[in-house]
Formats: sequence, C-alpha cells, structure tokens
Amino acid sequence: MAERNANLCPMTAIILLASLFLSPVAQDADSAGASSGIFDRPIVIGASVSDGFSMMRGQKARVDISDAVEAALVVEHGSVQHEASMMFFRNTRGSAEDQVTAAIEGDATLVIGVDYLFWMAFGRGDDKERKARFEFGLKQLERLDCTILVGDLPDMSAASKVTTPFGGAMLPASSLPKEKTRKALNKRLRAWAKKRENTYLVPLEKFLGRLHAHKSFSFRGNKIKKDGLELMMQSDLLHTTPAGTAGITLLAFDVLVTTRKDISPTAICWDLDEVVEAMEASGGDPEDATRKKTGDPESLRIAG
Repeated sequence: MAERNANLCPMTAIILLASLFLSPVAQDADSAGASSGIFDRPIVIGASVSDGFSMMRGQKARVDISDAVEAALVVEHGSVQHEASMMFFRNTRGSAEDQVTAAIEGDATLVIGVDYLFWMAFGRGDDKERKARFEFGLKQLERLDCTILVGDLPDMSAASKVTTPFGGAMLPASSLPKEKTRKALNKRLRAWAKKRENTYLVPLEKFLGRLHAHKSFSFRGNKIKKDGLELMMQSDLLHTTPAGTAGITLLAFDVLVTTRKDISPTAICWDLDEVVEAMEASGGDPEDATRKKTGDPESLRIAG
C-alpha cells in the first residue's frame, strides 16, 4: 500500500460551459463534496495505466493516476491510497481480488479503477475465458460499498499494430478480444452498473475513439486538437502520457460530478495543463518511470 501527500492544483480553473458533458452547478470549493465524505479515503486500483508505466524519454517525473487525483482535487481530501499494479496482467484474478480487498481494508470512500477491468477482457485465453474473467472482475467490485469509478473497454486494436523497441507490439493481436466480444462485454458492464448505486462508468471507449479518429473536441474547457493522440498516448498506443493520465482522470471526475449532484464541479481543477504541472511537481524520480517502478519494459510485453 502506498499513500500520497495531498497536492493541490495551483488554482481552481474557470469552469466553461462548452463541455463535452453537462454544465456544472456552482458551489463553494471549500464545501464541494465535503459533506458526503466521498474524498476522505480515495483509493486507486487497476493496471499499468493507473500505475504510471512509461517508456518516454525526457519525462520530468514519474507520475500515475494517484498523482493525477491528488493534483485535480482542490477540495479538502484524504491522501490517495495507491493499489494499482502494472503486473496486474500476470495474475489477473489474484490481482483483481487483492486490490479490492486492500480497498475494503482501507475503508475506501471512493475507488477509481479506470483500467481495472482491462485485463479481464484482454490478454491470454479465448473469448470464453475472457468472459469468465470479466464476470469475476465484476464480482470483485460488488464487494465494495463505496462509490466506484470504473472504465469501460476501449478499442485497442491500434496498439497491436505498433512495433516497439522490444521487437513487437506491447499488446499483440492474440491478446485482443473479438470486436463483438468487446462490445458484448461493454453492454454487460453498462447493464451491471445501471443496477448498482454509486457505480459510474468512465467512457474510455468514446474518449480514445475520438483520439484515434484524430477529431478535435472539448471537455470541461480543455480543447483537444486533432493531434490529441500524440499528446495523450505513448508511442505504444497502449499507455498514456502524463497529459493522457491527467485527461482520463478528469474524464472520470467529470462523470462523477455530472451524475452526483451533491458534489460540486468546483471540487476539481479542470485545467489539464495545471493538473499535469502539479503532477510533475510532486511526482517521483523520472528514472523510476522506466526502471525501478516499472521494471524491465520488455517483461511487460505480452508474448504474441
């Protein structure tokens, strides 16, 4: 278990009406979300994106989604407990169970798992095995009584076509579910979440789809240009850059404040550049981004 010291955004950004989602409702930042206690004990679970895997050279600091959560929250909150692991894929069921257990033991008030279900659908095995793993992942999440932000399953086929310096794609084609299976699992996820109180889906499929389509779009005042894919995704097209990590964190918070009327948008710093700056100011040694934290990047590549 790792906890992060609180690091506030340099200033609360002006919330613009030109949003990809619904417009916010004004409220004092000091009390936004405080009465619900949702930010008292936030815990991050998930795989390599949540854990900050990076092959980038010249990176200013080692950052992950826990750093992004700390940087984005401008309301009073507890330290973020980090349980995500980039080795999730090596033992999917064990990792899924252990991380949820840690969240329960940590008495989480908010669990953020944008890529928690990723390796339940992707990775080794046939689609029958993937469906079984996916159901196991949902069962683990059902053990949680707190608010959950969990990502859906994006189309990652582009990542299987990229050659990395390690002699192949980080995510080979054999690790992809069939497209009809991926869509079916997303449909299952939506139906499952709809029946659960305080479980919200982070639309990674839509977000990454726009990036891969090289379409410009805006959310919460952040204008993403047609070259947004290069801004937010690393060259392996599987892992996010610091800007991408901040972007999907803000996307998750957008879902939360749009759906939960007891949490004001003023609880969040929506300025992407400010969040990245704050992340990098508080992040770890950048050398750890490719060595100490991630280990050997080659060991994280799935064999085709």
